[in-house]
Amino acid sequence: LESIIFTVGDCIPSEEASKYEDAIVSLSEEILLRSQEGLPMFDLILLGMGADGHVGSLYPNSEQIHSTKLVEALERPDKMSITFTPKLMNSAKRLIIAAAGESKASIVERLVMVAPSADLPASLIAPTFGASEVYLDLQSGSALMQNAQEVPES
Repeated sequence: LESIIFTVGDCIPSEEASKYEDAIVSLSEEILLRSQEGLPMFDLILLGMGADGHVGSLYPNSEQIHSTKLVEALERPDKMSITFTPKLMNSAKRLIIAAAGESKASIVERLVMVAPSADLPASLIAPTFGASEVYLDLQSGSALMQNAQEVPES
């Protein structure tokens, strides 16, 4: 089986995002299947979630969340990166979001309790045809466990 590894260069993030998207789109369906809509379907996308609910470089209320592209650039004074967009993430066959640490407890609770919204990017990630899973450690899931203990039995 042919190994395919794409690396990101040190150019301007918007140029790198465009190159990366072109590389993904150019792969044959023998290598990377397509969804019914023609979107590339990765077998697995593994994401970490930040304390503010960001995944990848999709930060709360950022313009990248609403992009129609597959790969977007993030160009801020404190961070230069590229990221898959929700459009591409949600076409995955399987998607895992992992969160660890006490600093994530309140955002994990919010993720479970609220409707999807741009101020909580992780809430917008739900594969259209695939499966999604969330992995937590005891600390990041502590608010959920506390709420479960407070629910009276019927």
